[in-house]
Amino acid sequence: MSQRDNKPMTVRDRMIGNVITLTPTTTLRDGMRLMTSQSHAAPGFAVVLQDMVPTGLATEFDFLKWIVQGRDPDTTKIGDMRLSRPHVVHEGTPVQELLELYSRRRFRRFPVLNDEEILIGTINEKQILASLPRTDLLKQFRVMDVIRKPIPMLSPGIQYREVAQKMFAWHRGCAMVVDEGILIGIVTERDIMRLRLREDWSPEWMLDDFMRRQPVAIDPGRTLDEVMEIFMETDHRRLPIADMDGTFRGMISMTDVIKAMASNLRSHQAVLNPESVPEPAVWLLPKENHPILAFNEKSKQILGLTEEAIKDHNITADHLVKDPEIWTALYTLLTHCEEIRKINIPAVTTQGRQMSMLSRIRLVKTPSGEERIFWALLGDTHNDY
Repeated sequence: MSQRDNKPMTVRDRMIGNVITLTPTTTLRDGMRLMTSQSHAAPGFAVVLQDMVPTGLATEFDFLKWIVQGRDPDTTKIGDMRLSRPHVVHEGTPVQELLELYSRRRFRRFPVLNDEEILIGTINEKQILASLPRTDLLKQFRVMDVIRKPIPMLSPGIQYREVAQKMFAWHRGCAMVVDEGILIGIVTERDIMRLRLREDWSPEWMLDDFMRRQPVAIDPGRTLDEVMEIFMETDHRRLPIADMDGTFRGMISMTDVIKAMASNLRSHQAVLNPESVPEPAVWLLPKENHPILAFNEKSKQILGLTEEAIKDHNITADHLVKDPEIWTALYTLLTHCEEIRKINIPAVTTQGRQMSMLSRIRLVKTPSGEERIFWALLGDTHNDY
């Protein structure tokens, strides 16, 4: 079920205070040293300041691009490079707005300013994910539902130069090393940067010598709830997906999870964030007793739902209608038409008050085929609420 607070979480609550900053006169070498320093929390980007004003962002992928372009790391300055313009946010901005910004414009890295317009931190995918409501519906989505395709794969036996070129061409900050279908290693843009800083660096180094072997991999059947726990508890931003025997299946990143959330923001399904649905709504499973997966605040007010009642008293969707058989009948209809736009359902609140609820019902499926019923409450045809 969704977490509910009286006060929305703001950027101030989740931002990283340890900001990596560069200036236009910083050399690429010094920039890479700062970006790969173990003293930083690896946010994956730096804020470029000119006269204390954020004027650009330099990401790890930018440095990968400049390496591929053959830029001299000692003579090339950050100010010589084309940088992304930062989308700044203020410390009081609700974190939910950042997800909406990502949904509309794909921003996922933000410098944070205080009321005096001074840079005080940054916030990115990990902090956004940590701030969003964690619902039981995350347990209904599996890794296989959001596997990234096409999958960036490398074969062992190629050189550093080709590795960097392929990752740049694919526009990927991470690639998996796969040998005859078996996952054997991983390489990231950060690895490419660290290697370039070494005095004995050579573009002819072999991938076998610098890839990270035996990477942490997850099973495709794991839930998004489990994956989020891994992301929150570790420094991983991307995770390879493999079967128990090592057979490579794909990759999932924090960005993939945010995309899934953002995609659902644009749909009434909103399976990962119930509060983004404008109308009162309930999600339930189309099986015996029709367990309630989630509900939003508006439906709570109408039906008297509470998380405690569902967990402690086993309240299900069957308890919310006058005739429990209606859900079985509706599910049968939905398997043929997917959506019933308007139907009056004899509803019952947890306090026993009866209503004739104008409703919209839809059968929602995850990419892996798991089903749920979305129930939107459009209004009591006997009494306005």
